[in-house]
Amino acid sequence: MKQKPLLYILFLFALNNSTIESTNLTLYNDGTGYVNQTIKTELPIGEFVDWKLDNLAASLEATSVRLFSASNDSFKIHEQNFEYDLVNKSKILEKYLGKEIKFAITNISTGRITNKKGLLLSNIGEGVYKIDNEIYIGAPGRIILPDLPDGLAIKPSLKWKISNSKKTKQDLHLSYLMSGTPWSSDYSLNVNDGSFVGWVTLNNNSGTSFTDSNISLVAGEINRAKQPVENLRMQKVYTEADSVQSESLFEYHMYTLPNKTDLPDKSIKQVKFVSSSNIELQRKYTIENHGYSYQSVNKIPVKVSVEFLNSDKNGLGIPLPKGLIRMFATDSNGNNQFVGEDRVSHTPKNEKISLNAGEAFDIVSDFKELSTRNLEGNKTEKKYQLSIRNRKDTIVTVSYKARLWGDVQIKPSDMFKNIGNNWYESKININPNQEITLDYTVVFNN
Repeated sequence: MKQKPLLYILFLFALNNSTIESTNLTLYNDGTGYVNQTIKTELPIGEFVDWKLDNLAASLEATSVRLFSASNDSFKIHEQNFEYDLVNKSKILEKYLGKEIKFAITNISTGRITNKKGLLLSNIGEGVYKIDNEIYIGAPGRIILPDLPDGLAIKPSLKWKISNSKKTKQDLHLSYLMSGTPWSSDYSLNVNDGSFVGWVTLNNNSGTSFTDSNISLVAGEINRAKQPVENLRMQKVYTEADSVQSESLFEYHMYTLPNKTDLPDKSIKQVKFVSSSNIELQRKYTIENHGYSYQSVNKIPVKVSVEFLNSDKNGLGIPLPKGLIRMFATDSNGNNQFVGEDRVSHTPKNEKISLNAGEAFDIVSDFKELSTRNLEGNKTEKKYQLSIRNRKDTIVTVSYKARLWGDVQIKPSDMFKNIGNNWYESKININPNQEITLDYTVVFNN
């Protein structure tokens, strides 16, 4: 048999012969992650030799992998393979279908263990086995296999066919996209004292852990051709950042955590990234009439909202990623009580944030249509009445918004302001325990 030349001999170099010098992770809202690593390693010498890296993300996108050496001109890549068919019971047994395997059977009475051999006929469900010319549904004992079948990997790995003539250790730069690493924002706001705290939640379900990593978070809706993977239930880890840095990135915003951190696989890490102790809040009451036109009295709920400005004055002034804001109020015993929550979109600096907290308990409104009649020129006249009762101990301002479609005239003309999109607004001040009645007429030009 003719011996193959040395340049065709395969050398397998695992990650334990390599050291990760640095890891930079960029995570996106949709679950995409971008990994940049510098790896110090001594590569095998020769042309068309194999080199392998383990401990990679199982969810990596193989076509996005880039590997290069900035200082070694002799380093070339000829072929790249991603091995991700990982070991599990079903896959192992599938490789032994129709083959002889061993069983360790325990006698319940004596505790004695007996080894028997048999054939694996099916690995579906409990499995089907043939032992001593008898068919067993389900294994009669522990299954013992002689070896791990070829083609299965313990951990995801990348395998390259490379050429290299440099003997000393060198720095290689590895980068790839992966999925399973979404991040999100959550905030808490005390509506009494204006204290505000924002947390980012990092999820890692990529299939590998990242240690001592620089992490950046990109807020914005990037366009991807595939859907993100669903999150699994994971371990939670909490930490506080000293100061998160924000910067523009294309049409998005990027936040960089100030300290290196670990992001274990199957984990959720929460990092505090913004806080303020005294935000100036405005509480607003709104009645929205979307077009009630019945003769009977209609109860219209009074919505409560809390508004504030994302400004330096309020101790914020950085682009806030979209997320859930939970609102709390302090009771007479000094305890925080949950009073509502709302989701906000990405909010730039110096933009207003408005949170829907729910419905007011002590402010009540009734609305009814008093009359309707047809006028000359294909016009319709409708008379309406709105009653608002303030049962609070403080004066309130209620914004009454009526949606009136088409070409309309409102009488009296100075009662409402056109605020766009067919909405008309009237602001009403109501003293404690006072009832205000608002009568107005609308002429519809049909």
